[in-house]
Amino acid sequence: MATFFARRASCLAPSFFTGLRLAAGYAFLMLIASEMMGASNGLGWLVMQSQENYHIQRIFAGATTITALAVITDLLLKLLEKRTLVWTDTGSGWLKPQGLGIPVGEQR
Repeated sequence: MATFFARRASCLAPSFFTGLRLAAGYAFLMLIASEMMGASNGLGWLVMQSQENYHIQRIFAGATTITALAVITDLLLKLLEKRTLVWTDTGSGWLKPQGLGIPVGEQR
């Protein structure tokens, strides 16, 4: 019975990490949105204050910082997934370089 659950857990782990990455993205989005609505500090507040005061450079700086933090969070979770799930091919996407799709030795 323990072997059954161990195998089942290893099959479910890729889906778990996908859900974790999605949840982290949604949580980050909700954090920024809630800061925009009712906080007195934070990146969302900075963007909203800059919008009200027409500080275009601060708006872009805030948006760029938010985007960079979201991408870094996603990359860290992808790296954790890749290091944890060594038995699966989870390296597609950001961390795995994609080839041209032309087999070696074939001429065009």
